[in-house]
Amino acid sequence: MSYQHILDDLNYYADPRVRAKERGDWFHTILDPFTVVIDFYDENGDCEDRKVRVTRAVCPTCDGIGHHVNPSIDSGGLSAGDFDDHDFEESYHHGHFDVSCYECHGNKIILVPHPEHEKEVITYLDQQARDEYDSFLERQSERRFGC
Repeated sequence: MSYQHILDDLNYYADPRVRAKERGDWFHTILDPFTVVIDFYDENGDCEDRKVRVTRAVCPTCDGIGHHVNPSIDSGGLSAGDFDDHDFEESYHHGHFDVSCYECHGNKIILVPHPEHEKEVITYLDQQARDEYDSFLERQSERRFGC
């Protein structure tokens, strides 16, 4: 595997759009417009279903547009030379390479725990996000060495 290929892989998997797709939803069931259910693991590792009150927020991945450029096209960055091809430039700027947002699935909004009612769940989800990020860093390190 070439050095350039390794860099392209690292850039692709570090792209926030790809990371949003890998994360998936933080809940497994929507009960009603204001309540979801999550798997909540206690300190003993026991899992229970926990109802969580939610509110809505503008999707941070697509900024509420509902779509974004496919990361396979530009996750490694684009140079001025890429836009020497007028057809590519026109297609890029007209959204021909766009895909439905990987985080909100085109809905433009996401569900987030209600900040006033779900402080324990927010702390729990923050810890899960830190754990997931640590795992991501480990995978990136392995990719650097060709694993």
